[in-house]
Amino acid sequence: MSSNKIGFTKIYFTKPDNKNIEYPKIVCISKFEPLNMIIGTGEYLDIVEKEIQRYVIDRFLNLKINKNRYLFILDLHNINGGKDFATVLLNPNRKDVIGKSIDSYKSDSQGELYREKYLKGLRENGECFIKYWYKKPNFKTKHLKMSYFYLQKDWNWIIASGFYFDDIENQIVQAEKEFNLHTNKIIYRTIILVMLFSLIVIVIAILVSLEIDKTIKRYADELVQFKDTQRKQENLIIEQSKNAQMGEMIGNIAHQWRQPLSIISTSASGMQLEQSMGFLGDKEFKNYTDGIINQTEYLSNIIDTFRDYIKEKKELKEVILQDRLKSAIKITEASLKNNYINLIDNCDDIEPIKLTIVIGELSQVIINLINNSKDILIENDIENRYIKLDIIKEKNFVKISISDNGGGIDKEILSQIFDPYFTTKHQSQGTGLGLYMCKEIIEKHLKGTITAKNIKNGAKFTIKLSL
Repeated sequence: MSSNKIGFTKIYFTKPDNKNIEYPKIVCISKFEPLNMIIGTGEYLDIVEKEIQRYVIDRFLNLKINKNRYLFILDLHNINGGKDFATVLLNPNRKDVIGKSIDSYKSDSQGELYREKYLKGLRENGECFIKYWYKKPNFKTKHLKMSYFYLQKDWNWIIASGFYFDDIENQIVQAEKEFNLHTNKIIYRTIILVMLFSLIVIVIAILVSLEIDKTIKRYADELVQFKDTQRKQENLIIEQSKNAQMGEMIGNIAHQWRQPLSIISTSASGMQLEQSMGFLGDKEFKNYTDGIINQTEYLSNIIDTFRDYIKEKKELKEVILQDRLKSAIKITEASLKNNYINLIDNCDDIEPIKLTIVIGELSQVIINLINNSKDILIENDIENRYIKLDIIKEKNFVKISISDNGGGIDKEILSQIFDPYFTTKHQSQGTGLGLYMCKEIIEKHLKGTITAKNIKNGAKFTIKLSL
């Protein structure tokens, strides 16, 4: 016994009904200290094993399994062969064979020694699958069957279960029917749901379309009002541009008159001085008066130039493109010279180009672009200032480009320079015609395009007109 005062041991002992053979037995012994007694009890292992076997068979017997897929158990006597090699311990559908031996050499209806086959499989692997023909419960004929055999080595039992192929086929057919029925139900429900959903969508679509119609009508009214307001604003911009441009004109006239007036003033002062000193002779008088007459004629020509530009009718007319550009250059050249800006005119590098345009509007745009370049050159205090005009003829259109070395346009505003009311000039400088109106004139009136980009040291505007 152990220190726990209880212990188990295995002994060999005879049974009461058989004194000649000793059987293995498990004995439990305990010491009862109050009486100083040893108490013991025991169980024979073969009896316990048989009770366990009966319990296992009862459990298998009570399993709720399809009658065509039952479990059966054989007690194997001789794994190495023999005519009567096994006793039936369990077969729910053949209770008449329980306790009887079966023939290992019995064949099925096809002549296969299936019992010999599964016995061989058990010898080699301890388990196997065997296909054979066997009498099916509630049928007089035999059916093809597949069974799994397993050898429980401790008890030397063969535990097996199988199924009939026609049952599997019937189950497949039944499963297919149930699947089709289930699928049809799903399809039917899906169709109903789709129809219901479609109906809901149609109703929602109708309601949304009605709301959209209301919104469109509201926005259409607002758009009409907006266009009317925009039209008024554009007219206001044009009027403001005309007033600002008139100021530019007066400034240009002042630039071109400054030198001739200075010469006239100098000649008049010289005549007075020489007359007071008695030096004014006929020859000198004639020289002074000729100079004054020449300068007054020059002033008159300047007035004619600006008057012709102002009075030009906004109508379609076939013109020579180079002439229109020279007219615009003539109006701005004095202002450019007074600000030390070199105007590079490359317009005569190609043959004269005939163009049918609204003549006054093209001159407006050219003058505005030249003045913009002039302002940026002055503002950035550029040395060696220049503005360059070029003409390029390509197939059915002509390109007029005006470029400068004024430092270019800030990348952040390059995409905005043609927007309405956009300007980088201070309010005191006025707005001029504005790049927005230049774009409107070129695109809507002259059916062309105008673009801007930065080039080395400056910016370049390109007008593209159809021939």
